[in-house]
Amino acid sequence: MTLITQEKTNLASPDKEFIREAFDSIAPKYDFLNTILSFNLDEAWRKRARDLVLEPSQESILDLGTGSGRFLQCFLARQTWKKSAALDFSANMLAQARENLPPEVMLIQGDFHGLPFGSNEFDLVVSAFTLRSVQDMPRFLSQVFKILTPGGRAGFLCLTRPDAWWAKLLFYPYLKLYLPAVGWIFSGKLKAYQFLSESVASFQEPQKTAAEMRAAGFSDIQIHAFTFGAATLISARKPK
Repeated sequence: MTLITQEKTNLASPDKEFIREAFDSIAPKYDFLNTILSFNLDEAWRKRARDLVLEPSQESILDLGTGSGRFLQCFLARQTWKKSAALDFSANMLAQARENLPPEVMLIQGDFHGLPFGSNEFDLVVSAFTLRSVQDMPRFLSQVFKILTPGGRAGFLCLTRPDAWWAKLLFYPYLKLYLPAVGWIFSGKLKAYQFLSESVASFQEPQKTAAEMRAAGFSDIQIHAFTFGAATLISARKPK
């Protein structure tokens, strides 16, 4: 299926073009490095998040910031969907996703801040490790709310920071030193992995995201921490 196309840098708050170029540049080794950098925990986080938001009555799904499509793959493997779509603004990432996802999945190149969907289109909207790239969270959440069907669910799996002091002693050297160094060694793209490190270090706490979801109209908001808070699932429902 063809891609549908839609239409310097402070690493703590980069512009959209920098983020697009960063992900375009690391697309070929993105999955390999995610596995190394997460100590092989990333797939377990995806599957646990899936199990917490998946419901048998759901028939349509959208994966935002799909990357290579691995999060959406988890859902497609578990049940049959009448409608499935994935959006990313990196063309190179979508090329990787096309190799991993079945042809019936619609791939869309687009921006978080202008979702090209109508009201009440999807029973489930998910995203993994990409919420930190959203630059206008209230606008983004209002769009997700709009495209969900009444009673539909949203699930955002995020890279976050542990709360326990002993976990912080291990996590911050990992975040500041190990992540950018290993990313650079294997991909040759130092700035891309410096951005990933900075975006995790500066991303808002899950409780703030939950509060913004509540302000956008969501209900049944839940926060699930994985691996002592290194990753967090924030899920919510659009009221019927």
